Amino acid sequence: MRLPKELADNLTELADNLGLTRSEMIRTAILKYVVVDNIPEYSQLKVSSNDYVRSSIKLNDLLFSIVENQAKNNHTSVNSLIVFAAQKTFDYYSELLTKLDL
Repeated sequence: MRLPKELADNLTELADNLGLTRSEMIRTAILKYVVVDNIPEYSQLKVSSNDYVRSSIKLNDLLFSIVENQAKNNHTSVNSLIVFAAQKTFDYYSELLTKLDL
């Protein structure tokens, strides 16, 4: 998958602070923000060819098929849904840590 470089860097730093891997955070994000009847506030993020990093994430067959179906139902790509979920989870945990003064 391709992630915006800034998001990839931010997720890596946040994951390190939380004692998780970036892949664990993204899988959790998919479960929270993509595996739903109606994806709230979804907007496709455009990633230019110069502003992304390639990352690999291991999704089991079930999770991948869910993301693939949601992408089809929302007329978007699997990558776009994963980027959306990753951004939402970064925003959520960043806000949480700020509220806790951590």
